This record gives sequence, structure tokens and C-alpha cells, in this order.
Amino acid sequence: MTTTAAPLVAEPATRNGRLIVVIVSYLIFVTLGMMDGMVGVAFPAIRGEFGLPLDAFGLIFIASTIGFLASSFIVGRLLNHFRTSHFLIAAGVLRASGMFAIALLPSWWGLIAATLFIGFASGMLDAGMNTWFAMRFSPRLMSWLHASFGLGATIGPIFLASLLTGGFSWRWGYAMMAALQLLVAVIVIVTRTRWQIPPSMIQEVDASSKPKARITGMETIVLPAVWLGIAVFFFYTGVELTASNWAFSIFTESRGVSLAAAGFWTSAFWATFTAGRIFFGFVTVKSLANLLRACLVGALAGGLLFAWAPLPIVGFLGLAFMGFCLAPVFPLLVSETPQRLGVDVAQHAIGFQVGAASLGIAVIPSFAGVLAQRTTLESIPLFVIATCVVLIALHEWMVRTARH
Repeated sequence: MTTTAAPLVAEPATRNGRLIVVIVSYLIFVTLGMMDGMVGVAFPAIRGEFGLPLDAFGLIFIASTIGFLASSFIVGRLLNHFRTSHFLIAAGVLRASGMFAIALLPSWWGLIAATLFIGFASGMLDAGMNTWFAMRFSPRLMSWLHASFGLGATIGPIFLASLLTGGFSWRWGYAMMAALQLLVAVIVIVTRTRWQIPPSMIQEVDASSKPKARITGMETIVLPAVWLGIAVFFFYTGVELTASNWAFSIFTESRGVSLAAAGFWTSAFWATFTAGRIFFGFVTVKSLANLLRACLVGALAGGLLFAWAPLPIVGFLGLAFMGFCLAPVFPLLVSETPQRLGVDVAQHAIGFQVGAASLGIAVIPSFAGVLAQRTTLESIPLFVIATCVVLIALHEWMVRTARH
């Protein structure tokens, strides 16, 4: 995505080295997306195997979020003290270990413990890559980085639904994902010399944005502007993951849709989500705020169709439209953070924002599960609508604050 504001930093000068780093970064985000896309499809089978209620879904989110927050809030410090390649290799191996554990452990609580480790590693990869990328690459490449996440999230539900339809256990999906994660870690090992971009290659475009003094994480977290960004990220991921992760259960258990069709339309959310991130990466706009405003209103309209659904196709298309409209929100908010807060603050704030996004993934879909347990699954689309309204209001507040 290009905007009227200049990118904070120029991209690395060595084109071949930059291309390799970008491609591997995109592979890392594909693996992150595949896991997020698989969880909603796996849960009905997990729930059946362990005899769990609907609201047990929340425990998966909570465990993942505890681990995610523990790592994402210290990412700024870790990136300052360790080589980027070592950081990514460690995170990849830890994440793969957690996936193998889920595939093998026979108990529900063992699965929750393994999810904690996966969450920690995912926080390292997600917050670390977002921080590293925002400081070195343009908003356009950032948008496509997140499109890679969407690509993985599109593949994930189809992949796991195909395994389930073929009579395989959901555990095979996690085992195969672990192998893929290890493969990506090996690729990082092979390309490790490419990840250390010398400071001389990072040129500040706007001199006023240069950090005047090193700021700590504790000094960053008390800033009101940082907390406003945290709130926006919290509700954004709440909308995104509640709609996507509960859609499969709504379609199959409430609306009588077949496993294959439900898996396809759940993937359609991520397919349009990915297409949106690719599309918006090419678009030039005069007002980023207006683009985000239009996308959030469009997501609300999609949520209304998803809830209304007089015919199944209306609900399917409403969900897919939500995916397209939500697509540019996260990467653009990350990319503009250094410009909005300054480089020194952004070094820590991006990690806090990504951590808040993970908290939103845990809290909001989990609350939706509690609500469904006490009412019906059809209460979840209505809850998505309400959450989307809150997100729109917070975004407007952030825009008005930035203007003053």
C-alpha cells in the first residue's frame, strides 16, 4: 500500500539479499496463517474426541495468548540483543515442537500446555517480523507480508478439512504442520547471513522522526497514544478471528452445511482476505484514514449479511466480503506506527500492539463461545457486528487524536 506519507525508511540497497529475505519472511507468515486457519476446523473434532463443551474453545485461545503475550512484549529487547536469524530459528523450532506435542499427546490439558508453547513461539515470529519489517521495508511489502498470512490461513482450513473428509485424524494436520515449520527453520539457517542488514542501509527519510534518546518499554507503555493503538488492535483481531474461527461451527452445527462446503466457505474468508491484501498493496490513496474507514464499514456490512443469511449463499458471501474488507487494516496500522509514534517508541509499541492483537484473539472469540454456550451459535454473528461497531468508533477516535 502506498500513501501520501513517505515511508519511514528506505528498503535495503542489496536487491538480491532483500529478495531472499522478503521471500523467506513471506514463508514464515504462510505458516503462521495456516495454523490460525486450521484451529476453527480442528475444534469440532477435538471437542468430540475429548467430550468438551462449546466454550472450551476459549481455553485454546487463552493458552495461546498467554504464551504470545509473554514473547511479544519483549520482542523489542530480543531483537536488540540477538541476531535476527538466530531469533527466527529458535522461534521456528519451538513452534514445531509444540505442534508435534499436540499431534502426540493424548490428553486435553496436554494439548493446552503445548498450545502455550506454540503461542510463545508465534508471538516471537509475529511481533518480531512485524517490528523488523516496519523498520526496514515499505508499507507495500508489509501489506504483502500479511497477504502471505492470509494465503496460509486460506490453505489451512481446506487442508485440514480435506484430511478429515478423507478419514484422517485432526492430529495428522498438526504433525504435518510441524514438519513444514521445521523446513522453514532450515531455510532460515541456510539464508542466515542475509538477515543482518547493516544500519548504513537503513536511511531515515524524515529527520524529525529520528529517535532523540533511547526509550524503554516501560516508558512506551504509559503513553496514551500507545494505549489507543493497543485498543484498536485488540478489537480488530477480535472481529477477524471471531468471524473466521466460529464460521465452520456455525455452518455445520447451526445451519446444516456439509463439512466440505463449510471448509470451502471458511477458506473463502481467508481467500478474499489474501486477495484484499494483495489488491490494496497496489492501491495509492490520498487519505489512509478514509480507506480504513471505508474498509471497516464494509466489514460491518459483511457481518450483517453473515448474520442475516436468508439463504446460505448470503451468509457465505457476507463472510467472504468481510475478509476482503478487513484485509488492509492490520498491515497498514503496523506500517504507520513508526510515523505516528516515532521510531524509538515504535520499536516497543509494535510489539505491544501485536500482543494486544493476540489478546483480542483470545478474549473476544472466547467470549463469543461463552455467549453461544448460553444462547445459540447464531448469537455469534450478532456479536461480531457489535464488536465491529466498537472497532469503528475506536478508529475514529484515533484519527481525531492524530489530527490534534
